Amino acid sequence: MNLQNKSKEELIKIIEELTLENQKLKSIPIDNIPNGAIYQYISDLNGSVISFPYSSSGVLDLFGFTPEELKADPYLAFNLVHPEDLAPMIETSKNALKDLSDFEFEYRIKSNDTYKWVLTKSKPRLIDNNLVIWEGITTDITAYKLLEVKLQESETKYRLLFENMSLCFSYHKVIFNEITSEYDFIYLEANKACREFNGFLTDEFKNKSIRQLFPKASNEMINKYCTVGITGESLQFEYFSKLYNKHISLLCYSPSKGYFATVFEDITERKNIEEQLVLAKEKAEDINKLKSTILSNMSHELRTPMNSILGFSHLLPNIKNYEEVNEISHLINSSALRLMETLNLIIDLSKIEAGELKLVFSDYDLIHQIKEQIVNFNESYDCKNIEILFKSNFTELIINNDSYTIGCILTNLISNAIKFTNYGCVVISVKTEIISNKENVVIKIADTGIGIDNSHLDTIFEEFRQASEGLDRKYDGSGLGLTLVKKCANLIGGNVEVKSKLGEGSAFTVKFPLKRIIS
Repeated sequence: MNLQNKSKEELIKIIEELTLENQKLKSIPIDNIPNGAIYQYISDLNGSVISFPYSSSGVLDLFGFTPEELKADPYLAFNLVHPEDLAPMIETSKNALKDLSDFEFEYRIKSNDTYKWVLTKSKPRLIDNNLVIWEGITTDITAYKLLEVKLQESETKYRLLFENMSLCFSYHKVIFNEITSEYDFIYLEANKACREFNGFLTDEFKNKSIRQLFPKASNEMINKYCTVGITGESLQFEYFSKLYNKHISLLCYSPSKGYFATVFEDITERKNIEEQLVLAKEKAEDINKLKSTILSNMSHELRTPMNSILGFSHLLPNIKNYEEVNEISHLINSSALRLMETLNLIIDLSKIEAGELKLVFSDYDLIHQIKEQIVNFNESYDCKNIEILFKSNFTELIINNDSYTIGCILTNLISNAIKFTNYGCVVISVKTEIISNKENVVIKIADTGIGIDNSHLDTIFEEFRQASEGLDRKYDGSGLGLTLVKKCANLIGGNVEVKSKLGEGSAFTVKFPLKRIIS
């Protein structure tokens, strides 16, 4: 049939016949179609509209004109289409015409001063070599599109929240490797915090398994997560991850079977603070205990000799016997020396800490100084029946140092060795050795005394600290001697070390430069 060879009357007749032929359209309960209309229109093979032989009464609500008006002017409906949607609509209809496939298109039409969204679905059918009939339905989807926009806005909003939340979030699917008989899981989603935590620069993690991404991942942790996805039982715990070398707080839950999500955060800083608080608490307790120990020790070391001096000096005028006077005088002298020793230690430490101890460096013989120190302790070790031995390959060793500081070190170390040795000997040895390309003096004072427990080796150099503390301690002392030794050794550019075994003895080694380095 050639449309160009037919008169207007003949075309009208064809349209009327088509309308009568499609009684099925009229039999549909069109009043039950909400916000929609059924239509039938005819076009040529190029898509040009010829007529609307039929449309239901719903076109009035949709387009604002009656079926009769649309029948009289078939372009009324197309003239209402939004200019941006018209070209895509024509293109879609041409594609449907090529193979007479279903036509479906969402577009905007003018309604009063605004636009509303409609959806048209149609099926083109060839009725003549040059005519195509389109039978379909158009519905108002404005409310749906508004909801869709709101959903998109909501999704965008929550996507931004999801992406920028400080907590790490990831979503996974549980998989089972039949070859290795191992559970595994793949990454489906991860927010920015999680990507940065794992070192993911892009989305390369998606659909990759944890074993692919992290070959060293713990089987125990993988099984934990997969169990949540399989059983649906949530887990919440804190742990230290060797994989990340961090402390992590994690919640793992399953939104649906075979899947699980993790929400976690790095709590390493918090854990470090907690550990510091624990250490600070322990330190505060130690300080409080030390305070009591200091008061106890210093009270004992100051009041005991003072009471002895006052008591015996009070008795002295009434004693006529020379031997008793001599004995009491000796006791008063011993107490005074003990008191003076404690006061000297306190004064020397105070000077060092205040930076007021002035070092006077000069060349002198260290061997001679040590021998003089040994002579000074003759009475102390003679009355205990122990022996002091001196070993050195040097008959003379000239050093450039402060003799007073070296003397403090020797006095306190020898005094301690004698005090804590009940039998055996104290051995003092001197040698030199090259340390970091510099010649150093090494003085070692070893004894066969009571020794020191390993648990006390870290504290014996602290002020007022002793291996035995309190009023019930067996050995007297202020707990300042070794502190002074360490500070003096540091002052002259050296250090002090200790090795000891309980019940067998101790060995203190002091090392310092042979010659003073002049800056």
